[in-house]
Amino acid sequence: MLSASDAKSRNLSAAIYGLIVAGSIIAAADPRSGERSIVTAALVVMSLVIFWLAHVYSNELGAWSEHGVTPTWASWKRELGRQWPMVGAGTTPVLILACGGFNFVSDAFAVNLALFVCTAELGLAAFFAARRGGAGIRVSVISAAVAVAFGLALILLKTLLH
Repeated sequence: MLSASDAKSRNLSAAIYGLIVAGSIIAAADPRSGERSIVTAALVVMSLVIFWLAHVYSNELGAWSEHGVTPTWASWKRELGRQWPMVGAGTTPVLILACGGFNFVSDAFAVNLALFVCTAELGLAAFFAARRGGAGIRVSVISAAVAVAFGLALILLKTLLH
């Protein structure tokens, strides 16, 4: 059984993973080619759900093969809940993309802002994960900088792709 602290750490870990997946999908979007940000939002949601289910499946299968723990409906439900932050982390970027889809902002602006927000959220999640783990401010800032580097790598990838 996970302690409350372990569960919160896994939630942040799943959220960081979800933000990287969301950012990757957003980085591949090209509104200049006519691709609508609402389509990108749908792709982000579908990708996050697929990765969430695959992650849950692999964790359950891994526990079975490594520790002989036969999956049960209760263990599946528990793992689905533990990994849900992977999907939930994409909420803000998806809402930003939807704003482009409903013409509140341009598709290009929505895509760029959503990618920026993913990067900022990565930094915040890593900072709080490090703090929760007992790290001081210096190490927490370094952890955040590493996570932001992932987001910046996605921004660079977007620049190189388009």
